[in-house]
Amino acid sequence: MTAFDKTLIDYLKQKASIILLVLDKEGVITHANAFAVKMAGRDLLSSHVNDFFTGFNAGLDMAALMDGSLSRSMLNINTATICLKPSISLSQSKEGITLIGEFDHGEVKDLRLDARHE
Repeated sequence: MTAFDKTLIDYLKQKASIILLVLDKEGVITHANAFAVKMAGRDLLSSHVNDFFTGFNAGLDMAALMDGSLSRSMLNINTATICLKPSISLSQSKEGITLIGEFDHGEVKDLRLDARHE
């Protein structure tokens, strides 16, 4: 691994404002970056991915994730403070699945403005 690779990985784990979750084949979270933990307001390791998403998304189909039939989706997450719906990209490997979630910056800006007026 190069110094650049290490810097990039460290940034994604500790500083990036994206959700990064790694799941095993059963949907158990084996890695969660700092932003995902901050959004959830709790430790996510060893919890099931369905615990991260709201009841609206309960029962996320792990078979569809593992067979590659679901590669991008919008899912509501259980956050510590507000309801957000990131766009989730999924990547599978023989070990499990990596989920990367990003937010619509316009939506986040609107939520911040609304919060100031409450």
